[in-house]
Amino acid sequence: MPKVLFFADPSNGRPGLGATIRLDSGEPCLISIAQTGVRVRKTRFGFLGPVLYSEKNVYQAAATAKALSERFPNNLLPTEFSNPVLRAFANAVLHCSTCAEVAVTLNEALGTIQSVGVAPPTETGTTPERAIRIHATNSLENLVLSRDKSLTVLLPQNEFFTLFTGLLKLTEAQLSQIGLTQTDRKKMLDPFADAMKAFHGKYENVPEHVSVTTLMSGWSKILGLLAFWQPRNLLQEEELENLKAIIGGTMKDARR
Repeated sequence: MPKVLFFADPSNGRPGLGATIRLDSGEPCLISIAQTGVRVRKTRFGFLGPVLYSEKNVYQAAATAKALSERFPNNLLPTEFSNPVLRAFANAVLHCSTCAEVAVTLNEALGTIQSVGVAPPTETGTTPERAIRIHATNSLENLVLSRDKSLTVLLPQNEFFTLFTGLLKLTEAQLSQIGLTQTDRKKMLDPFADAMKAFHGKYENVPEHVSVTTLMSGWSKILGLLAFWQPRNLLQEEELENLKAIIGGTMKDARR
C-alpha cells in the first residue's frame, strides 16, 4: 500500500505545504502546493523528476481538488492532514499504484467534474452554468500566509557548502520543473555568496559554522528545494536532513 513519507501541513507546523508519498511501485511522488498553484512530480536521482501534474490556475486547481475529494471519499491519510487541498490531492495519490496512474488520475479529474456536481472551467470572459463557491480560507492564495522578514540561520560548514554548491548547479530546466525562476535562484543564492565575501572567497577561511541571512520567503523556497533533492550518498542524505531540521527549526522559532 502507498505510504506517506513526509508532509508539511498547518497541523504539524512544518514550513511549506506538500507531501511525499511512496507508491506500491516504489516510486516517490511529491506534491507541492503554493500560491502559484499545485505541482505533482516523480522524483529521480538529483533534484528533479518528471512532472505528473501542474496547474497554475487557482480556479482549476481548486476544482480538481473538489473533484478528487468526491471521487475518493475513502480517506487513506493520517488524521493530521488538515489542509483541504493537500488532503484531496494526497488522498487521491494514495489510491494509485504507480506514477503513471497518478498522472492519469489527476489530469483527468476535471473530466469527471460534471458527475460530481462541480462546474467545469470556462474560457476567459465566459460564465459557467453553475457557480463554484470557494471559501477564502480554502483558496490557494490564502494557503501560504505571508510573514516575510529577515532571518539569520547558522549553518554547519559542510551543510553550508552542500547547499551553496547545489544552488550554483541548478539549471533553468530544473528550476522550471519545480516552479522557480532564475530570479528565485538568484535570491536564494545571493545570501550565500554574500556570506562567502567575509572570507574573501577562500574555502579554507570558512569557519565551522556560517551565518546566512535572507528573507523568510527565501528560506521557504530553499526548504521546498530540499524536499525535491535526492541525495547522492548516505553522507549527503545526512547533510540534507540536517539542513531541513536547522532551517525549519529556526523558522519555527522565529514565528513564535
